Amino acid sequence: TMWRNWMLLSAGALALWTVEGFTSLSSGLPSRLSAGKAISGVTTQSTSTCLYMGKLRKARREQDRELKKIKGRDDRFREAMEALEEKEKLPKEPDDRRKGMQEPNPLGTNPAAADMKERVESRPDLTYIFEDEETGYTMVEQGRNVMNVITREAIKLSDQGPEYRLAQMFPGVPMDIRSKHRYNWATCEVPDMIAQFREACMVTLEDGTRGYPVRPSISNTAIDFVLSNRDIMGNRFRRTVGKLMLRAAWKENVEKMRDYRNLLLSFFIAENYISAPFRQMIMDGEIRTGPNFGNLDMMSYCGGDLYQRSASYIILKGMQCTWEQKVRDAEKIEEIDRINLANKDKKKKKISTLRIGDPRRFEPGSTVIYKLNECLQVCTMTQKMVKAFVENPALFNDLPVELRFLEAALSIKGGTALRKFTTNEFCPAEEITPEALREGIRRLVEQLDSMYADPYGDIRATVDKLAKAMAVGTDDYRNPYDPYLTGLGKDAPGFFQTYTFDHHPISLVKFLDEAQFDRERVLAELEAEEEEPSVLDEIIEKVGPKKELVREVLSASMQLPDDYEYETPEERAAGRPHNLGWLDLLTAESDKDPSFQEMKPGRIIFED
Repeated sequence: TMWRNWMLLSAGALALWTVEGFTSLSSGLPSRLSAGKAISGVTTQSTSTCLYMGKLRKARREQDRELKKIKGRDDRFREAMEALEEKEKLPKEPDDRRKGMQEPNPLGTNPAAADMKERVESRPDLTYIFEDEETGYTMVEQGRNVMNVITREAIKLSDQGPEYRLAQMFPGVPMDIRSKHRYNWATCEVPDMIAQFREACMVTLEDGTRGYPVRPSISNTAIDFVLSNRDIMGNRFRRTVGKLMLRAAWKENVEKMRDYRNLLLSFFIAENYISAPFRQMIMDGEIRTGPNFGNLDMMSYCGGDLYQRSASYIILKGMQCTWEQKVRDAEKIEEIDRINLANKDKKKKKISTLRIGDPRRFEPGSTVIYKLNECLQVCTMTQKMVKAFVENPALFNDLPVELRFLEAALSIKGGTALRKFTTNEFCPAEEITPEALREGIRRLVEQLDSMYADPYGDIRATVDKLAKAMAVGTDDYRNPYDPYLTGLGKDAPGFFQTYTFDHHPISLVKFLDEAQFDRERVLAELEAEEEEPSVLDEIIEKVGPKKELVREVLSASMQLPDDYEYETPEERAAGRPHNLGWLDLLTAESDKDPSFQEMKPGRIIFED
């Protein structure tokens, strides 16, 4: 049957698509040097990150766990903490045993550090994108260094001293440039914001006209503009321009669509260029911090210059936020398991969905940690590591003000109490204004937004919630992007008409549509299936492991008649039209762009 054939073909396709050693990763792109302070007016985010967690002991068997009384989260945290404290009370080795040992090195005392360093050094110099010859799919291989999106070379950190590297990590612009480009947040509206940024992106072309430079070149004014408004633009500006681009394509206004696309790509270049030093410093910090998980001698691997200690704190805090979220997910999963165990009637069972916890736990042979008691152990250790870092004045006390505020603010419950603490205690003690502090936190959000989601997505979300809570009741709470991003009606300025697509009869969409909307027929079909092998079974048996023949079979099965039209289930279509085709306009534009390998180095264009 078609249902069974789909599963067989999908298994063959997945086998062909697997290429070991490569995972998806956003390519790195660096920033320009700024010698200014971290925040104007303020004192001074796969082979994504591979934090070495080690192998924890196995969870108690499922039968034992379900028979025992389920304790509250506080009890489990307390027990885990007490176990670790008892371990620390054990007699330590006499000092003479340490004679002849080497002093702690910058990578820490864990032997895994040397292995990690060796693996990192075996990578290519830069992260690059290539097309796999066997599958034809675009692959990404992670490099040792973040790429400068403009020059296409490795990011270079300043050699003028640690103060300049800190300025690269938290970049700003001089006050005169900031005053020239800064939006008036109290009155600005999206059309004016876009017009101002468009003007900043324009340069004089070879024919004497004004226009966008050939990518990846960008005007120096555009970089200054984004730096001046980093906290105001960011993710919201990017999403707004993206929606306007889609709206123009829906309206078939090709000229406006191209303009928004050029504007969006210019913003991507500026954002990636600005955030690259931050990402490079975090990457370097991961090499020092990752292999030392569980090592509470923080000075042995978290010491160094201020920018290095700032990176270490962000990494540690990111680990803490990630594992605290994993604990919350594990609690939900255990609750679902208890309900499933109690409800023998399958129809009454509460189904655990992929949106809870790490979906990689469903992979065959997965080693992902997701059981509650294991997550609690790791989470407790991350909390102890952060605590040890914060309580060491040499490591923490001179960090940038936004990082120190983050540590203090996350222990305060309630928005009102947070705002009182900010206004009445923290800002007077640091001799800064609440407005400057709020801007610093928003800029930190944008830096974290440039990192990969695993494991920096949770800390990014945490800091973003903090920034929003701080803004309540102030002028910063205003948001001119809202009508574009949250408006759902056809009159909304960011509205565009979505539509359903044609899908192949053996596609994943077809599989999910039948499973969701035509389940009874599918189950009946499976029950009535004949035991004799199908034609497809015979083909696959003859082909065996020969990938070339499998590819030919798959390719032939994908051919459809010209008049084929996919029938979308009414429930999923929800009244939307079918196959309007306006997305093809954007596809045609992207097809004109050079590939990653063909992209030539650009430059920053300075104009008087």
